[in-house]
Amino acid sequence: MKILLISIWTNLNNRENKYEIINERGEETEREVVESKPSLAEVKFLRESEEQVDMLVLLPSFLSAYLKTQDLPDSYVELKKRIQEEVLKRFQGIDVEVIPSSGTIDADGFMHIHDNSLGNFNFSVYYSVYNALTRYNPDTVLLDLSETTSYLTYYTSDAAKLAIQDYYITKRKADIPLIEFSTDFANKIITLKKSTIRNVDISDYLTSQEIKLAKGMPTLSKSELFAIGRALQLGFPLALLYLLNGIEELTKPEDFMQKIEESITVSKKEQEKEYLVSSGVRAYNTAPYYFMGYHFIEAYKVKSETGEYTLDDLLKLIDVYLSLIHI
Repeated sequence: MKILLISIWTNLNNRENKYEIINERGEETEREVVESKPSLAEVKFLRESEEQVDMLVLLPSFLSAYLKTQDLPDSYVELKKRIQEEVLKRFQGIDVEVIPSSGTIDADGFMHIHDNSLGNFNFSVYYSVYNALTRYNPDTVLLDLSETTSYLTYYTSDAAKLAIQDYYITKRKADIPLIEFSTDFANKIITLKKSTIRNVDISDYLTSQEIKLAKGMPTLSKSELFAIGRALQLGFPLALLYLLNGIEELTKPEDFMQKIEESITVSKKEQEKEYLVSSGVRAYNTAPYYFMGYHFIEAYKVKSETGEYTLDDLLKLIDVYLSLIHI
């Protein structure tokens, strides 16, 4: 079984603890594993069980507080690189992605103030998780929420679930178990929720009236995405075939991610003892819906120079309708 374990770390403490472990089905075991983080303990246990396990660690940008004050970078590109290097210096065998985040941390009297909007955090988690899913093609996903607090718990869980639904629709087309877990005060890993991603109805997302990218940024082909959603709801596969192949302008997810990161300004104020990281581009919470539509179009459009389509092209879309019937 191929497993992807996703974790979000809000600190870089590496003091070891003994953790009681769950298995790949979210069930309690009698095993205890000594590690510096519950997610690392889980990965160690699963790898010992001869499972193929990959790990993605999401790193909020406010982990800048763990860098040396005198060496704080003056650009977001360099800040991402430095946070990644600091983490990989302490922990091995993981993939890491820095996520634009919001929060204030006092690092020995020097305030790290990050103002990057919840929408940017939400989209960045979705984007990073979707890319990891397509890279590793897992059978099961485990989501570690043991270090999340306040907004991080809800947005990490919701964005990861959207990414898995997107991946299910456009890539895998097979049930994906999702196990969300945390720890109690006795360092026992506990399953918060078990769910199975199956038969996702993408039309609900495409017909959302709130689908937008970012403040001050046009949402290209929004009406066409809505039309695709309605064609799915009404059961018009032939209309859907032409709609999918008629869209010419769409924003790519990697371009949107780049716009967000390029808009982030970094400033260090020695006198005020402040390190400020702030985004100019602020994504809406519904931005992932747009890119679910983007991936759907990329997966099902047909390249036809003549504008004519075959019966096989139509049958491919009818399979999508048949999956919606069972929702």
